[in-house]
Amino acid sequence: SKAGASSLNNLAVLYQETARFNEAENYFQEALQAVEKQFGKESHEYAVVLNNQAIYFSEVGRTEKAVANLNTAIAIVEKLNSKNKRTEVGFQSNLAMLYQEQGKLVEAEAVYVKLEKMLRLIGDKTFYAGVLNNLALLYIQMNKLDKVEEYLKQSAQIYQTRLGKESPNYAKVLGDLGNFYRMQGKFVEAEDNLNKTLTIYGSALNTNHPEYVKAQEDLAILYWKKGDLTKADAGFKIAMDKSLDFINQYFPPMSEAEKTKYWDVLQPRFQRFYNYCLEASATNPAVVQTMFNYQIATKGLLLNSTNKIKKSILASGNTELIKDYSAWLDKKETLARYYSLSKTELTEQNIDLGALESEANTLERSLSQRSTDFSQGYAADKTEYKQIQAKLLDTEAVLEFIRIRAFDKDFTADSKYAALVLTKSATDPKLVVLDNGNQLETRYAKFYRNAIQNKQADNYSYEQFWARVDPALAGKKVLYISADGVYNQISLNTLKKPDGDYVLNRYDMVLV
Repeated sequence: SKAGASSLNNLAVLYQETARFNEAENYFQEALQAVEKQFGKESHEYAVVLNNQAIYFSEVGRTEKAVANLNTAIAIVEKLNSKNKRTEVGFQSNLAMLYQEQGKLVEAEAVYVKLEKMLRLIGDKTFYAGVLNNLALLYIQMNKLDKVEEYLKQSAQIYQTRLGKESPNYAKVLGDLGNFYRMQGKFVEAEDNLNKTLTIYGSALNTNHPEYVKAQEDLAILYWKKGDLTKADAGFKIAMDKSLDFINQYFPPMSEAEKTKYWDVLQPRFQRFYNYCLEASATNPAVVQTMFNYQIATKGLLLNSTNKIKKSILASGNTELIKDYSAWLDKKETLARYYSLSKTELTEQNIDLGALESEANTLERSLSQRSTDFSQGYAADKTEYKQIQAKLLDTEAVLEFIRIRAFDKDFTADSKYAALVLTKSATDPKLVVLDNGNQLETRYAKFYRNAIQNKQADNYSYEQFWARVDPALAGKKVLYISADGVYNQISLNTLKKPDGDYVLNRYDMVLV
């Protein structure tokens, strides 16, 4: 029946939104089969399910399948030639965004330009504002800047007129405009727009909402680039601490694949922050402590075995424990979905976020008391450098290498390496910056590999990869090294200078 097919589609979307991807995939397949049987493969209903499945494919990284789905869906609705173009516009917008994700910017531009012309003619102003916003962001990515400001201002004006000055849509465009002004060096205009965005999000959403946190980071980046490091530091602290909170909120019910995808979303924020730290450390050494703490807080995220914990609890035979664990997972999944809603949407749907959080926390405490696997696997304690420092002997040191993508107005093609050295007696971790990351990863890495393959003596790689770090390790006999980037490709023993006598050990987790 039509109702049955619709229910299957809605269930699939619900499971997708709550990150239960296996169930979502099964229901999308069932929905397609049901809709094909009921309406046929050339129907509007079939196209809608293809579009929804495409969004699912995109979320789980199967972009080619997503593009194929959308092209089929667009062909169906174009053939139907309905007077209501809203569905076609939605499909086209999704396709353009997928092309952007793939780096196919010319293809994305062609779709957006087609949409802009269509919407200008049919007069659907709200959709038109969205397309103008997306086209402007694409042109920033393509470095075609002539129309960016005009499109963003036009989009903001439409949203303000139609949805009001408290609308999250309006706030988003103001934020995009503020970031564009920041890239252009127009700091006064940038600050005005970014502050408005933060204020609207704080009112329309809440201060724990991902969009509010992004706005907080955008302001911090602006203050960094205009040289106000005090304000930048305060803003970054809020954004980074909230990001760690997001990880603790969202990670527990996720599979390893889902965690990886979510970390791909958050990781650029940490990269931008590390760029800031490299610059700010000259006048504010305390940021090196923060940098070290965030690195050890996040380095083991993707090594946490959610599935192992789940299997252990399900195999325990304790029916009450299993029941509570399943209830806790359901609550965390529900919360993950609700955190993306605005205050208005929460009120309209009669959702008490605080009560749900309290229920989840109560269950979590109970599970931690009854299951060692649970308490260890989902521990949210933040390890700080002083805890590690207390474990070290005078002759030992911890060395964290961090590969950092260079960030100017946006990320560039360059890379740097930060070496963070922690010793027993040091007041703070010591920062050593290797700013020639591209050379380390290409020319010098190639020389190193050739020397190894040809079994030649290598008295050269020490100077490139290790000499700048070595002075910070004077008198140390045992090193614990966490490698990143090109340092994962270098044998530890080749890093020592010919007469070096310390023992090198790799570590991947925290030494506490």
